[in-house]
Amino acid sequence: MSTWNPENDVDLLSGSEDEEEVAMKRDYHGREALLFVVDANLQTAGVERLMEALNIIRTAFISGILVNDKDLIGLIFANTKHSPPPLESNALDSIVMPQDCAVFLPLRQLTKPIVEHYLEFMGGVETQFAQVYGLAEPDGRGRFDYMIRLCIELLEKCGKKLNNAKIVYLTDVPNPTTSDHFQAALQKANDLEGKEFEFHVIPMVDDFDYEPFYKEFITLSRAIEMDAFQIPDAQMLREILADPTRLSAQGSNPAQGQQPGEHQAGDNGAKEGRGVAGSAARVPDQVDGRLVQLQRGRQEPAHKHGASEPGAQPAQAANDAAGLQAPLLSARSDLQQALELHVSRRSEHHRIEASVSGLVGALLGAREDSHLPVYVQAQVHAALCGTGAGGGPK
Repeated sequence: MSTWNPENDVDLLSGSEDEEEVAMKRDYHGREALLFVVDANLQTAGVERLMEALNIIRTAFISGILVNDKDLIGLIFANTKHSPPPLESNALDSIVMPQDCAVFLPLRQLTKPIVEHYLEFMGGVETQFAQVYGLAEPDGRGRFDYMIRLCIELLEKCGKKLNNAKIVYLTDVPNPTTSDHFQAALQKANDLEGKEFEFHVIPMVDDFDYEPFYKEFITLSRAIEMDAFQIPDAQMLREILADPTRLSAQGSNPAQGQQPGEHQAGDNGAKEGRGVAGSAARVPDQVDGRLVQLQRGRQEPAHKHGASEPGAQPAQAANDAAGLQAPLLSARSDLQQALELHVSRRSEHHRIEASVSGLVGALLGAREDSHLPVYVQAQVHAALCGTGAGGGPK
């Protein structure tokens, strides 16, 4: 994956425009950022729970590259013992890294190589995650306040203007901090509120207890009363997370806390990502064609409508997006099927490779066996070298 150097956006907020026009341009041109944080404690209950979290993120990656290809997505592992650098290690040159966190993917605009890198990583998680990342000692609880500080710094130094930023924490630990650092962690909630960065906790267990910590932290981060907080449906939150567009809608009303009760569960949501362990490390070519087709479709309305009146672009964009909803959902289903077919073919290919390797080994051993008749040795040699009985090519 090549290093990506973020280009500087044009400052849209300069000049003599009134506040309404400035807000309109910010909404239309600003990008959204979605920073995933995965708690390394998920591995302690068995790798299945960790894999479920990573599969949800995988589905979100695929949805993101199809629907919001200009937005930024990143991934951090929290409460780790080791902090291996990301593939683009120079991306953290200006970032203060805590000891118990690891950045897998700095905030980046999703590309095919990035998705392939993530899929390749997923293929080795079950056997390598504990060794490469480990778990923070002694009790698996690192500094929660340091983790939030890292998230804020990554968002602020991503190199792009952000219209909306979300930190999404996947965990099964209801109290992520010790009593010594409890107040420091709550202070970070105030920092999030001041910077208008949204924080979402996604429980990876259905019976998650918000009372020890997250109820107070979330209400502080959103400047709402604790009485207004409603305990959300954990399974529905996981399904919403698999579709970033629905997560954006879910976070649009902060007065609701994290309650997604007014939203329907997604078509496939997280469930469609759970059955593909050892995901393919390459996005199939037919997916590339589907992406190009979608990109062309998304660009057509701008040419068809031509010049529009000031202020019409956001409404036009909304109408275009609504018109593309059906083909995007269809593309998402096609992509899922293509990935599953690709995984199946890779598995069959590896099985055949193993069989051929065993056969070649046996033939090599036979060729070196001087006790075999000469004519048998000649036939073995011909099979290995691709020649016929007369010495010429087959």
